[in-house]
Amino acid sequence: MISIGLFMFRSKDEVKESSSDVVEIITWEGELLGDDPATKVAREIREEFDRTHPHIKVIRRTAPAGEERKVFATAMSGGTGPDLAVIPGVDTCTYIEQGFLADITEFIKNWDEVDQIHLSMLEPVKKDDRYFGLPAQYYVMMLVYRTDLFEQVGLNPDIPPKDWEEFVKYGQRLTDRSENRYGFGIRGDDLCAWHFIDYVWQAGGDFVEIDPETNRVKAAFADDAGVTAL
Repeated sequence: MISIGLFMFRSKDEVKESSSDVVEIITWEGELLGDDPATKVAREIREEFDRTHPHIKVIRRTAPAGEERKVFATAMSGGTGPDLAVIPGVDTCTYIEQGFLADITEFIKNWDEVDQIHLSMLEPVKKDDRYFGLPAQYYVMMLVYRTDLFEQVGLNPDIPPKDWEEFVKYGQRLTDRSENRYGFGIRGDDLCAWHFIDYVWQAGGDFVEIDPETNRVKAAFADDAGVTAL
């Protein structure tokens, strides 16, 4: 499962320039202040960009507080949105349809580093062979296990479970409630679906599907495959 963060551009007829031809860009970004490692690295990247691109003046702002999607849509509809923003990959189709995003196809086609991006990562920002953004970050879901605990309970650390049946047996072997140790962990909050969907896919199902009668998206995770996965 892949999640994509995207730098998206507000659609404009022209770019604002000052008398000295310095381009001004207003951005909505993540946390700008703080001393945690991720923020410090991001700050260094911004400083390096400013140093190497003196002709671009970046006015950086933390995204306004509130429900993210509503805040962004309201700002864009009212003409107060940013020129550049990081948004969830799952929202790109909606924003493209709403006309919030600029067509940057020619930029991507002429960019000499585009071949370093896997083509599948560009699908969420693509419509009718046109591109409306770039992936900023992504992650891949995977099953990981501790080899030392495998050895401790007599499992071969070089042989992971090959199917659901073995997965359950391994989990039972690894579980020791007296040590507060459990053979498998999955998120228990409202984001647990990010893990659960992998099992629905493995069972041959999906979370949503297109209703052929109405041509609208409908939930599918309660079908047989979803029940099997659960």
